[in-house]
Amino acid sequence: MAVSKYIKDLVDLALQDRVMTYTERLIIVNVAAKRNIKADQVNKYIDKAVAKRMKDSLTKEEMQHCPSCGAQVPLLMNDCLFCGRSLVDPGRRVIKVDGEAATRIQSENKRNIKLVSDKRRSIKQCPDCGAPFPLISHICTYCGHVLHELQGTDLNANYLVNSIESQLAKLEKIQVPTILNLLSDWIEVALFLFGYLLIWLGDHGGNTIICWGLGIPCVIGGIVGGGKRVGGGTVNEADDAYYDAVNDYRMYMRQISTLYGDNREAMVTLCRYADKIDELKKKRNRNRNWLFAIGFALFLCGAIPFGAELVDYYQRTHKTTVIDSKANQGGGVDSSSAIEQPQRP
Repeated sequence: MAVSKYIKDLVDLALQDRVMTYTERLIIVNVAAKRNIKADQVNKYIDKAVAKRMKDSLTKEEMQHCPSCGAQVPLLMNDCLFCGRSLVDPGRRVIKVDGEAATRIQSENKRNIKLVSDKRRSIKQCPDCGAPFPLISHICTYCGHVLHELQGTDLNANYLVNSIESQLAKLEKIQVPTILNLLSDWIEVALFLFGYLLIWLGDHGGNTIICWGLGIPCVIGGIVGGGKRVGGGTVNEADDAYYDAVNDYRMYMRQISTLYGDNREAMVTLCRYADKIDELKKKRNRNRNWLFAIGFALFLCGAIPFGAELVDYYQRTHKTTVIDSKANQGGGVDSSSAIEQPQRP
C-alpha cells in the first residue's frame, strides 16, 4: 500500500526542526501500521525525506533574519529564539495535521528546539554567523550581532532596562535633606560656639556665675554630641545614596556603550536617570549655599572673642608705646615714672 498523504504530512511536520528523533519515527510507524502500511515502506520513505531535508537545509532559503534583533533563525520557527518576536508570515506554507500523533510530534519539535537554543547559549556562539564571542564582550567581532537580545538571560537588554528602572525608583524615594535637617547636624557646632561666647563674656565683665554656669555645659554638650553624630544621620544617608547613584549612572553608561550596542530603550531610560540625578544635584547645591552662609555667620560669631582680645591688646600696646616715647623725649625717664609723675609744662 502506498504511503498516504497523512503519513507524509506527519513526516514533514517531524522534519520541521531538521531532526527525526526515534520518538517521532516510532509515532509515525505506529500510525502507519494502524492504516495497514508496512513499516519497511514507511521507514524507507522517512529515510528519503530526511536525506532530502538535510540537503535542502544547507540552502539560504532555510534561514531568515529576525527583523527585531537580526539573529539568523530557521524559517520553520514561529518565534525568534533570541528575542522572542513573532516571525509568522501569512504567506508561509503551514503544515496542518490533526490528531494525537501530530500533537506529540509538535511537542517533540519544541523540545528539540529548546535543546538547540540552550546549547547555543552555553557555548556563546553568534546566532548570525556562528563565530565564538569574546569573553569580555556581547557583540560579535565578525558580523556585529549583539548578543544582548538573547531571551531569558542577563544579556537581554530588557534586563538592563529593568535594572535602571529599579535604581530610578530607589532614587525617587530618597528623602532630600532640608535646611532644617542640615542645621540639625550642625547644632553641636553652634552649641559649642555659644558656650564659648558665654565663657568669654564671664571673663570680661559679664555675670560670671550665669555665663560660666551655662557656657561650660554648652561646650561639653557640643563636644560630646558632635562625637556621637559622626557617620550617621539623614544627611549622610542622602549623600551616600546620591554618590551611589552617580557611580551607577557611570556603570550603566559604560555597559550600554561597550556591551549592549547603544540600545535605544536603555539610553532613554538612562537619560531619565540622569535627569533625576541633576535634580538632586541642584537641591544639594542650594543647601550647600545655605550652609556656607550659616557657616560664615558662625565663623564670625566665633571670631568675636578673638577680635575683641586683639583690639584690647592693640590698645594696651599702643598706649604703652606712646608713653615710652614721651618718656624718652623728656630726658630718659622710664615709663613707670612717667605715669606717676607727669611732666610739668
